[in-house]
Amino acid sequence: MFSNLENIKTNGIKDFIDKQKIRIDILNDLLTFCDDDRAKSFFCQTCALLPLDKLQEIHNESQKAVTNVKLKEKNKFVKKLITEITNSLGIKFENE
Repeated sequence: MFSNLENIKTNGIKDFIDKQKIRIDILNDLLTFCDDDRAKSFFCQTCALLPLDKLQEIHNESQKAVTNVKLKEKNKFVKKLITEITNSLGIKFENE
């Protein structure tokens, strides 16, 4: 929470809102194209906690790698990618 406040103080509210819109768009894509009805919380935590550059990396990789793949396989691929990135950043989700 405090990092959001610092970000707003440093970069302004418009920049913060623009970044939040990007997070929302990525979350919508994850929920639309990768959610197997059991990953909503996981994807929401991902979009809330990861740095924007890592979130965009996940989004780009998931779009490239999962075309013409069944939902279950997309979900598995994206969750694995997210887990690798969160582990490398030392981020632990609530349900882990």
